[in-house]
This record gives sequence, structure tokens and C-alpha cells, in this order.
Amino acid sequence: MVQWYYQSPERMQEIESLALEENVVAWVAGQAQVEDVTTSFDELMGRA
Repeated sequence: MVQWYYQSPERMQEIESLALEENVVAWVAGQAQVEDVTTSFDELMGRA
């Protein structure tokens, strides 16, 4: 399986993109500060 991926630059690029995306999401999630806020559905949808 590994050899199959190494045989094609396009396949390798797919895997590299997935790994990069996962790393970026993990980094952003680690940097984010989350605060719970109670709001109505209408406010959330911009119909206040």
C-alpha cells in the first residue's frame, strides 16, 4: 500500500494535504478560547 502511494505524486499530495489539514485544525482548536453564550434561535439566525 505504501509503495502504491509513493508511485504517484498526486496520491502523495492527497495524503500530505490531509495531514496538513489535520495539523492546522488541531493547532487552531488548541489556540481557540471558547465561551458558552445563551442565545435564542432568532438571534442566532439574525432575525432579532
